[in-house]
Amino acid sequence: MGVLGQVGFADHKRDLQPSLDGTPEAGWLIAPDMQGVGLATEALGAALAWADENFLQVGTACIIAPQHEVSIRVATKCGFLEQGFVTFRNEQTLLMRRNRSQT
Repeated sequence: MGVLGQVGFADHKRDLQPSLDGTPEAGWLIAPDMQGVGLATEALGAALAWADENFLQVGTACIIAPQHEVSIRVATKCGFLEQGFVTFRNEQTLLMRRNRSQT
């Protein structure tokens, strides 16, 4: 059995403007042969449920290259909202944030 993908949170301390200010940054990837069947949405949703119970911060953030439309859709399905663009590695990158669930 192989690895299907990864999902998690980190504080990369990226030099972004606006700064993520220590907000947990969500990241995910799914093996190419397993994409398109909802695994990213399911895995990220489960990770965010865990984050809502375990992180004291108000919410989470993610940055996504604007051409990665599928990742933007996954983030949106999981409650992230577009907040504008940041410069990352000299490229304009979409910043999305999600408030901690109150349920």
